[in-house]
Amino acid sequence: MSLKLLQITDTHLFADPDSGRLKGVNTYESLESVLELASGEKDLDFAVLTGDLSQDETAESYGHLGELMSRLPCPVLYIPGNHDDTGLMHEPLTRSGRVGKSRSLTRGAWRLVFLDSRIEGRCEGALGDTELEALSRELAETEPPNVMVFLHHNPVNIRPERHDPMMLQDADRFFALLDTCKRVKAVVWGHVHEEFESRRKDVKLYASPSSCVQFRATSTGLTIDDRAPGYRVFELGDDGGIETVVRRLPAPPPGLKLIEGDL
Repeated sequence: MSLKLLQITDTHLFADPDSGRLKGVNTYESLESVLELASGEKDLDFAVLTGDLSQDETAESYGHLGELMSRLPCPVLYIPGNHDDTGLMHEPLTRSGRVGKSRSLTRGAWRLVFLDSRIEGRCEGALGDTELEALSRELAETEPPNVMVFLHHNPVNIRPERHDPMMLQDADRFFALLDTCKRVKAVVWGHVHEEFESRRKDVKLYASPSSCVQFRATSTGLTIDDRAPGYRVFELGDDGGIETVVRRLPAPPPGLKLIEGDL
């Protein structure tokens, strides 16, 4: 039995869905379009929201997101990002009954593990002792045979030629734990607003485009990219195999303000 997952990330919603814009893009309307595209996916088992769900950290923005995600035909799980208020987000986000939060979830031959890499008031991330200890407990189990780990911040520099001050600060400790467990097949994150696939040892690494504005890493920093918003789909096989595809809207979102040079 395969497991089919939808990843949506970095939605950056505002309290006012009409006027809330990031780099000129109405993030609510962009997410609506992404969800309409995702409605064509068949046999989804779960959707995962991988952080930066709100831009203004308001209860209203999380309420809007919960309502939008209720349009999906599957349960939705979330983790926070650096733009999120963890004390505020849960109630309005889960009010619709479709969205929930969990440390881990086992389905068939797979365990999905969800980590909080947020540091209060900071753009960069870290797991810290609490999250790393929780991960260690998850990895100490012997079943199921396959594990996929989700977090918001990128644990690797997706452009090694430049320094990334906003990535996961304790990535070495994170990977040291993963190295102790052959069951870990993949790590998935958001944060970078960019499609990325790589591998570290036997672990596959994935980042996904934002549902609104895309970034592009340059040799000196970040700039706005004119690629369209999208999402990622994973199909996880019982044998540990992973098939994945990124699907994007046919055009960049209206109003996108391209910036010359780095952000």
